[in-house]
Amino acid sequence: MFIQNSKPFRLLRKIAGFRKELRILFVPLPALTIPAMLFFFTSHSFAQKKQIDSLTRLISTEKIDSNKIKLTNELAWVYYQDKQSEKAQKIAFENIERAKKLNWNKGIANSYETLADFYYNSSQFDSSTYYLSQALSFYRKTNDYPQICYTLGYLGGQFREINKFAESKKYLVEAYDLAVKINSYKYQKQSLDRLGWLYHNMGNNQLAIDYFEKALDLVRKKGSKRDEIDIKNSIANTLIALGKYGEAQKLFFEMATYLRRQNDLKHYAYNLSVGANLYRRLNQNEKAEKPLLEVYQIQKDLKDDWSLLTTARYLGMLYTEQKRFVEAEKYLNETLYLAQKFNNSSDKAKAYYTLERLYFAKNDFKEGDKYQKLIIRFRDSLYTADQNKALAEFDVKYKTTEKERLLAQSNLENAQKQNWIVGLSIGLISLIGFGFLFYRIRETKQRGILQEIEIEKQREILKAKEIERQRIAKELHDSVGSQLTVVSTSLDNAFFLAENQRLVPQKLESINKDVREAAQSLRDTIWATHNSAISITNLYSRIQHYLSKITEDNHNLQIVSNRLGNDYELNSIQALNIFRVFQEAIQNIQKHAEATQINIGLSFEQGQLGLSIGDNGRGFDKGKLSINENFGLSNMKNRSDEIGANFSVDSEVGKGTTVTLALPLT
Repeated sequence: MFIQNSKPFRLLRKIAGFRKELRILFVPLPALTIPAMLFFFTSHSFAQKKQIDSLTRLISTEKIDSNKIKLTNELAWVYYQDKQSEKAQKIAFENIERAKKLNWNKGIANSYETLADFYYNSSQFDSSTYYLSQALSFYRKTNDYPQICYTLGYLGGQFREINKFAESKKYLVEAYDLAVKINSYKYQKQSLDRLGWLYHNMGNNQLAIDYFEKALDLVRKKGSKRDEIDIKNSIANTLIALGKYGEAQKLFFEMATYLRRQNDLKHYAYNLSVGANLYRRLNQNEKAEKPLLEVYQIQKDLKDDWSLLTTARYLGMLYTEQKRFVEAEKYLNETLYLAQKFNNSSDKAKAYYTLERLYFAKNDFKEGDKYQKLIIRFRDSLYTADQNKALAEFDVKYKTTEKERLLAQSNLENAQKQNWIVGLSIGLISLIGFGFLFYRIRETKQRGILQEIEIEKQREILKAKEIERQRIAKELHDSVGSQLTVVSTSLDNAFFLAENQRLVPQKLESINKDVREAAQSLRDTIWATHNSAISITNLYSRIQHYLSKITEDNHNLQIVSNRLGNDYELNSIQALNIFRVFQEAIQNIQKHAEATQINIGLSFEQGQLGLSIGDNGRGFDKGKLSINENFGLSNMKNRSDEIGANFSVDSEVGKGTTVTLALPLT
């Protein structure tokens, strides 16, 4: 990553600020502000275009190759910030080749680091660590030890973010040892702090404290009071993880007192807020309200909405526990508003969770269930199949084949050069020499072509494996994951109800039912993924087995099923998605239709598999509810689309509903 006073870094900070301004602007505003918003966006885009033009002119007139590479890296950054990521990547790759031709190791490393930064800022950490490792290998050749130390720490921090703890420790320890060797206080402190957070993430909080204490000793000898505050924050947060709330609170209040004297109200408010919230953990709720309200007012005055979000949540939870529900609802609704304003996933989830707890505490189970469902749907929405697929293709393309492709190309070029030298040497002797030369060149080319074919074959195999891995992960996430989320949330509610002596056996039976459904869902996934091919007969048997469980639990429900046509082998993806559509349809009938009869048909005729599930329930008005507006129907439509099947729903109020899936098979 670029150093903090570099032009690219300043540009990145500006664009980050611009994004924040846009988030603020896009809350509901009067119509008169829309022209102002359009002017702001247009003027910013114009400024970026102007910057691109300026850098392009500078690059075209620059005579020194190393300066041209530096300017081109800056241009790549501007394109990246302008959402032209493909062009930015292309420029960075070209810069790598340009620097290699100059044999300029620092330029090669800087260009790789530019790519690493692109992917880091897009939260694509696997790709980022790959290119950062490439940058490090070239930085090592420069003997620029501070830069090497920085890159080692950066790489160690990235591996920690993707939970590759062994690799993270390796680089962080090397960064620390090098920092000691070159007597760099800055990188010693940074490495010790990162090692502490590494062990914190691993759950070894006592060892994390040891590293933070070592960093604290260092800053007390060589650093500033502000450095000491940073390390104490790390220690205090780890003490919370250890359950040492009193010790953590003492540290937060100590830091708050110092920052108040420095008139640093923003950081004073943060430390006071966290410390005051710990009163709840210490069963001293009556002491928490006054400091939290003080913090709330400071953050309001500073217009620090980001910090206000957390403080409002603390107040909402406090008032929920004190059964002051009107005040709790006020602050928790403000929390949700701010989380949506910043579009922050973690804070949205926390807001939903605290609102769920509030309404269950009020015995408003309808609203409580509403937020419970929002939690489940929100967590499901975090899985983005397209992003994972793109990342998988990118990683396969650049991680597993780039080196092999370049090596094959290099071997081919070297062999050709050698053959030309030999050919010129013996060409004067006889025509046989030319024939031999032709043979060797042809043989070398053939080897190169075969090697390229083998590399491409391996790339496709790896790509297929990665896509299959992503598919299995998605299936587990969508089925077992969401069901276990329901179980987890239900257990949270059960504990809460038990604490308030309102837990009833029916609640435990509901949780037990959810666990059984999750286990069955896991067995269904294993059934499909274990078999590369599943016959329609096998699928129908699975459907029959599922229906037998339904009729055991509901004797008043009549189910008629039949199968027509020939047998056919489906692949595991087709079979599992068809079975999930069937399951979703049956569950929708059980929950909403109030039906007494279900008719199910599975057929394979004229090259097409058909599945229909009909009921005699209450139905619905198709004109008032589209497929995309209903979570269950949308889920069935998505699964049908995934295997290339046509999906339709026919329903009429009072006359039931029929769901149909048609899959062409050749």
